[in-house]
Amino acid sequence: MSAAAALRGRLDVSDEARRHLAAVESGASGLLATIRERLALRDDPALAASAADLARFLGGEKSPLVRAAGRRGADLDAGGMARRSLDHAWNAVRGRATRAVERHAAELEVERVLHRLRRRFSERLPWHLARALEGAGVDESALGTREAAWLQARRARLERVEEELAQAERRLPAHVAEPLEVKRWPGAVSPEELAAAVKEADRPTADTRPDALRTLAARHLERLRGGAGTARASTLDEIAARESVALVEAGLAPVAADLDAWGVLLRHASRNRAPSPAPPPAGEPGEAAPASTLYVVPLFGPYVLIRMGGGWPVQVRGRGVRCGARAECVAAVPPGADAVTTDAAAWAGPLFDLPADPGGHWLETAAPAVVVPFARISADRWLAEVVARGTLRVGATPAWERLPRRSRSSVRVLPPAGAVGSDSVLAAGKPLRTEHAFGWETRVVPLPLRDLTHGWLRTASTAAGKRAVQHEHAFFRALETRTTARSPRCLGRPARGHGYLYAPPVALPLASSPPLHAWRDQDPGALVAAAARLWNELSAAGLALGMYHPATIGYRVGSPGALHAVALAAPLGTPLGTPYRAAPPGIHPLDRLGHLPPHPGHATGAPATPETEAALFVIYALDLLADHPLQHAPRRWTDFVAWLSSAQGTFREPELAASLIQSLADGRSADLVLRAMK
Repeated sequence: MSAAAALRGRLDVSDEARRHLAAVESGASGLLATIRERLALRDDPALAASAADLARFLGGEKSPLVRAAGRRGADLDAGGMARRSLDHAWNAVRGRATRAVERHAAELEVERVLHRLRRRFSERLPWHLARALEGAGVDESALGTREAAWLQARRARLERVEEELAQAERRLPAHVAEPLEVKRWPGAVSPEELAAAVKEADRPTADTRPDALRTLAARHLERLRGGAGTARASTLDEIAARESVALVEAGLAPVAADLDAWGVLLRHASRNRAPSPAPPPAGEPGEAAPASTLYVVPLFGPYVLIRMGGGWPVQVRGRGVRCGARAECVAAVPPGADAVTTDAAAWAGPLFDLPADPGGHWLETAAPAVVVPFARISADRWLAEVVARGTLRVGATPAWERLPRRSRSSVRVLPPAGAVGSDSVLAAGKPLRTEHAFGWETRVVPLPLRDLTHGWLRTASTAAGKRAVQHEHAFFRALETRTTARSPRCLGRPARGHGYLYAPPVALPLASSPPLHAWRDQDPGALVAAAARLWNELSAAGLALGMYHPATIGYRVGSPGALHAVALAAPLGTPLGTPYRAAPPGIHPLDRLGHLPPHPGHATGAPATPETEAALFVIYALDLLADHPLQHAPRRWTDFVAWLSSAQGTFREPELAASLIQSLADGRSADLVLRAMK
């Protein structure tokens, strides 16, 4: 009950005291709501402390407001003891909260002005901008510790800087038509040709929104896997909402390749079954580009543009150039970046001789390229001609490793995973961990790819295991061409050793995800329907998985919100109509039905049929629906089916389970699988 409501029935309290307590309570509630709205946008320690103070003021045994409501009526009148104590506590809490809100608002205003300045002037006036910000005395690392007055003064100073930079920009000459300085303009090219090339080079490069979203989705996927030591500090959906808002404000939006990962996140969050997220690991501090760094951007033929501004993989060695003087250029990862995402032909081809095959390693500048500027076209831009090509050589460091210390003449080029064909040859690092199943090994190995840092390497040491891996690869290749996102994507073979490389799907097996376990306990029908849809797609594609098992099936959530089953392994995968292979030894038991006896079709090598696949699916579905582990399952298929038909235990969704068992006993399961999809 609120303090105002507690006073309504008391006769010894004056109307003025009632109005005063109601006003204090309303003001505290409104201030708390305002602070919480700001905290939803971005965390702030001062705002969080003020929110806690206001919550304690409004409720709890020691709340000044609640204690005042229980005092004598005379003490609540103006000048009374309870009134003075309450007003003193309210003024203190309100003052701290108001100052925190004012400081937070001022900090946001400073950040908006800084963002506007960089977006407007970092390309045209990078050197002037750096000098202006340094002169303004804006230390971004100290913004969160300053008072509102200091922040407001910095905002006013930044707005004056913006006016000065705008005036400087208006005084700049045209890029090419009115050069500041010219020395031996080459006769083979006209100013108009170079002006058009410079305009083309100034266009923004391809954005990295898929990479940014895929990285964030991968972090959420790790959170979804959970852990024993996670603390219930905040819910995953709240974190997702804040980060999604930040991405939208930055102009980013999910693309098709990211929707599955976002679906996993949002579906689990909406069901409130996600474990508490662990804080993301602290990354390495980003390296800011020096204001005086000069980058070399190819235009056409032997002509290049030397400029300051946004990072580029080719830099001038040194911090100054002069018209007519030779300048050496080296290839280097731009400051603040981890790798080069632009095609090497665009930035290195006109300047360097490239090795035929980098082999998944860093590239070193063996010999610098040499350019000679012939015209200065603005305060921080020159046109130059390449007079000597450089050479890049393969270094000793693998591309998936960071250099111990940033080298100013080393660069790594990481292509996206989507550019890798299913028959490629990729360099791969030493395995980080290995899992054994079905007579083969699944090794998690580093890969030299931009958006896929680790992949699966399926390999085997025995002849039978190698044949199983080869058959699985053929199955996944066929599945990849006929459906989408239903299996690991094939990436070809490793450059050294045997086996096949795969891009892991954004899906989790039951054993790897506490949220999926909770989902199975509360709504197993959703998992059964997802597996039934997988069976239907495989049958329509003319393929047979051959083994429906917790180790072969994973789950993801698509953009419409429906749960999807994914084939993570296919030790018995084969086209429909071809004979089944014998089941590999040492298969782990089902979660609740125990060991799965071999189907007669497996034992006799009979051709794979949709009906056999449906029977295998039914056993897997019953394992999902079982309430608890069932003991002493027979080892023969016919005995196993009869054992299920007797009363062995309870199942979730008993009508569906009874229908599945009956269809298994009758030998007619395909139609029931289609009904289980709904």
